[in-house]
Amino acid sequence: MVFPSLQARNEDEEGRAIALAARQTLASGKSVGIVTPDRNSARRIAAELKRFAIEVDDAAGAPLFQSPAGRLLRQILTPAAGNCAPVDMMALLRHRAALRHGPPRYCAVGR
Repeated sequence: MVFPSLQARNEDEEGRAIALAARQTLASGKSVGIVTPDRNSARRIAAELKRFAIEVDDAAGAPLFQSPAGRLLRQILTPAAGNCAPVDMMALLRHRAALRHGPPRYCAVGR
C-alpha cells in the first residue's frame, strides 16, 4: 500500500503519522516494514505503535545472526550440520523459543 506524502510540522507528528499508516496496514491483514536510518524516528514510531498494543521487532541495524531469531537458527543448524555435541543440544533445548510450549516431557539425545 502506498500512502501519499505528507508534510509533518515536527518529528513527533511524523512518527505519529507513520505509526497510524502502519496500524491501518496491519488492520487490513498485511505486514509492515519500516526502514529508517534515524534511530530517534524509529523510537518515536515504536512508541506510537506501542500505544496501539503493537509490538515492534526493532533490529536497530544489528546483523541477523545477532538477533534472537538468528541465534536460535544457529543453535538449530549446529546439530543439523552433524556437529552434535551434548552442549549444543542442551543449548538448543534450553532456548527460550524452544520452551515456548513448556518443557519437553521426554527427550533422548543420541549419536
